[in-house]
Amino acid sequence: MTPVVQQVYGFVLSAVGGLVLGTAFDLYRTLVRVGRRRWWVAVADVLMWIIGAGLFFLLLLWGHWGEVRFYVFLGLAGGLAVYYRYMTEEVRAFWEGMLELILHLLQTLGYLVTFPFILLYRSGRRALRWLYLTGGRCRRWSRDRLWTPLRKAASHGKARLGRMSNQSRQFFGQRTAVLRRRLGRGTAGMGQRFSGRLRALWRRPPKQPPTP
Repeated sequence: MTPVVQQVYGFVLSAVGGLVLGTAFDLYRTLVRVGRRRWWVAVADVLMWIIGAGLFFLLLLWGHWGEVRFYVFLGLAGGLAVYYRYMTEEVRAFWEGMLELILHLLQTLGYLVTFPFILLYRSGRRALRWLYLTGGRCRRWSRDRLWTPLRKAASHGKARLGRMSNQSRQFFGQRTAVLRRRLGRGTAGMGQRFSGRLRALWRRPPKQPPTP
């Protein structure tokens, strides 16, 4: 290969490298616009510098055997100029469409993965809510239909038992008082009779022995 042909080949290769570098830079701008967080911008910067440095090194090694020539930079600048003049809009639209497609696929995949768990969570929440509402209804029903009547019946029965106990206390109190009076009278009479007999025995003269 003659030196002129080799230089033309190197220039064309540098121009192609400029086109590739412009495409990579548009990809970088699309990534930065999609992810605006600092760590994402830092990652995109590092990727851009790695791609640019690797491309420049490959161009020098492949087309110029590692020699830095003026037309290498001229070819890169020409390729970038042609790219930004005629191709940047279409390539950026392509990158944006690809990123949207990738994001949509990732969202769909994430939805398919998390859908069973979301369905299980919603079903469990509905079941718990139904149990809570049913428990509230059962509690209100038992309170209105069971506990309130039972409480009223218990209070009524307690009042009735109180009245019955008062009446029985009065009745048995009266009977007990009568029995006490009667027993008191009986015991007093018996005591008097017993004491009279003792006195009579004490005062009775002793018997005389029989005469022979």
